[in-house]
Amino acid sequence: MGVIKIIVHFSFSMVWSVVVKGDFKNIWFMHFLRRLSLFTFLLVIILFLLFLLGNYQNFLDSTLELLINMVETTSLISGIVLLVLLCGTLLFAVIGRDFSLPVWISAAAGLFIIIVLLFSMKFLQAWLVPV
Repeated sequence: MGVIKIIVHFSFSMVWSVVVKGDFKNIWFMHFLRRLSLFTFLLVIILFLLFLLGNYQNFLDSTLELLINMVETTSLISGIVLLVLLCGTLLFAVIGRDFSLPVWISAAAGLFIIIVLLFSMKFLQAWLVPV
């Protein structure tokens, strides 16, 4: 119960500093989301390239299925992080009149790529299921 109180207090203090003080530049959460979105996006791309390499190098079917599941899971996590980053950027643009166009464009492009990869992995997973 103490951890939940700390998280709630910390999130309210962050919102208080943004809304009341107008401190939009020093928000650690947005910096953390940017770095986390970059990390998860690169992880998805690396796992997808490893899957393609495994197809070329004739990896075992179980290994390829594991790679498909890993790409699927990390792309879901990356999509959620990118969506939160987009919403946070929009929120700070509305509240603080501070709109970061490069962050918005890169997050939207990354979200589009992640969604395409997720659907392609779902298609491959459904296609490779034995009848």
